[in-house]
Amino acid sequence: MKLKFLPLILVAGLLLSPALLLASDYDPTASFTISASSGSIDTTFSFDASASYDQRGFSNYLDYRWCFDYGETDFTDWSSTTTASYQYDSEGEKTIALEVRDADGFTDRTYGALTVWETGGWSAWFDVTPTDGDLSTIFTFEADISARGGSSDTSDYEVRWDFDGDSEWDTDYDDTFFAYHNYDDTGYYNPRMEIKSPDGETIEVYGFEDGDSDDVTNLIVTFDDNPRASMNVYPSSGSTLTTFYFDGSDSYDTDEYRWDLDGDGQFEYDWGSEENPTTKYSIPGTYEPMLQVRDDEGNTDEAYVSITISEDNYAPEAKFSVSSDSALTDKNTGTTSTNFTFNASTSSDEEDEYYDLQVRWDYDGDGTYDTTYSTTRTASTRYLDAGTYTVILEVVDSEGASDTAEETITIVDNDAPIPDFEVSPIAGTPGTTFYFDASDCSDNQYETYQLQVRWD
Repeated sequence: MKLKFLPLILVAGLLLSPALLLASDYDPTASFTISASSGSIDTTFSFDASASYDQRGFSNYLDYRWCFDYGETDFTDWSSTTTASYQYDSEGEKTIALEVRDADGFTDRTYGALTVWETGGWSAWFDVTPTDGDLSTIFTFEADISARGGSSDTSDYEVRWDFDGDSEWDTDYDDTFFAYHNYDDTGYYNPRMEIKSPDGETIEVYGFEDGDSDDVTNLIVTFDDNPRASMNVYPSSGSTLTTFYFDGSDSYDTDEYRWDLDGDGQFEYDWGSEENPTTKYSIPGTYEPMLQVRDDEGNTDEAYVSITISEDNYAPEAKFSVSSDSALTDKNTGTTSTNFTFNASTSSDEEDEYYDLQVRWDYDGDGTYDTTYSTTRTASTRYLDAGTYTVILEVVDSEGASDTAEETITIVDNDAPIPDFEVSPIAGTPGTTFYFDASDCSDNQYETYQLQVRWD
């Protein structure tokens, strides 16, 4: 199973997922874990896509859909829920597909695999008690096995643990199904367990089952039982034209939020449920936004970030050229068989280097861009219907300022060519050589040298 992981940073004592790049740099990233990685048709498998994230590094803007037996079953409907469960009615190797969609409609897909046996196979899972705590808490890990054929004899099975989910095993194999661990750092942990059967077959389980539900969840470690504020912002610097996105969803034990987005002591968002405000800053300088959180007992915590606002960022200048394989005199005209190429290499920006600019294209001017942002400057398309089309190029710089340029493409119906030829001489004897000249053939769309002829 291919898994993707987002790097973590430490803010106000918690591990966070950073927004590393421009929001338009990439499509969202799909990632999920399976518990368990094998089982029987009696097993309920759990799937967790909470590690998926969008272009800003956030997960709370995503929708998810699943195909639990790829190629055999359909995708589920889109949902904002990160977890799912499924029970198979047939044995075999199963491919699971997860597709995620961000707020801009861009998608990503990833795949995983598991093995399903007939009744009589075995499966494994584990529980953690408690599911949250602080640096002094000793967490209890308990492995559970459903042995082959429903047998209660699990004495020959062995287990090992990866308590922090860093892909390195923290214990060796042991026939003791209980383990105890306390953490040295605060954060969110996705522990891992591997069970080995007497015949050497293994099951690897990511994440544990919450005792109150069948959902697979993360283990939370904080400094104490008080709420913990966690604030992420994208980007960390910009200009007076830049929109900043804030995310407080990783805060712990939080009932309400309030936001001071410019650090002046006045809260733009008073106590409430707002987790993801946005803002722009009209004056260059350095700002220290603050997030304050409060639990249902009135305990509070705060988190801060620093944002630098530069002088007004100049928008880039969008330019592009048009070429085609039609060889027509007008490069912006073609037929339904013409392939047009657009080149934005002459676009520029006063602050950014050439390779920092990103472009996207709307081939028909319908307001929906047909490509995502990319540093690739060229694009090609072909139009299937006659008509007039407006091609729109948008160029964006590293601080989000943008510019557009337009060109008009005309697609004409491909009329039949006009045949014409001369014969010399026009009369002769059986030994006469006749010469046929079709150089006067013409076409409304194509140059003469592109026409082909044949003779009877």
